[in-house]
Amino acid sequence: MSETTTTAGEVTAAEIADDEVDETTPPNPSDDGDGEPKKTGVRQKLADIEGERDALQARLDGFYDSVLTREAEAIGLKPALLKAVGVSVADHVGEGGAIDYASLAAAMDGARAELGLPRKPQPNPLAGKTRSSEESDNRPTWGSTFAEHASGQRG
Repeated sequence: MSETTTTAGEVTAAEIADDEVDETTPPNPSDDGDGEPKKTGVRQKLADIEGERDALQARLDGFYDSVLTREAEAIGLKPALLKAVGVSVADHVGEGGAIDYASLAAAMDGARAELGLPRKPQPNPLAGKTRSSEESDNRPTWGSTFAEHASGQRG
């Protein structure tokens, strides 16, 4: 017999290579590595949409928190106090999705009154003025004095 002929018990090199290729083929692409196949079809789409919905809800909640913080600081309150009383921006969103700032301000003012907190002090426009300062508006100012000097007029 020659060396090129094989017997029934011998295996050729090509058959060994084919077996090695089969063992090294990549796993099923629908397999996520834990031995369970990935969800397919409707369930996968539903899971993706629920994840997207949760992410959008988290962004919206963050926006509502920033609005509540900004509005609370504008009236001189801490946002944590308003949240503890139950004031929520989500309760003051209109049909079109716009925030109703008037009703939010009323709710925050009601919460402030419920907590017994005073309003933020407003500046008094008359503070620092006297009756005599309003009457004597004809007194020369530094600006008018320098303007007269620059134009050559002396009085």
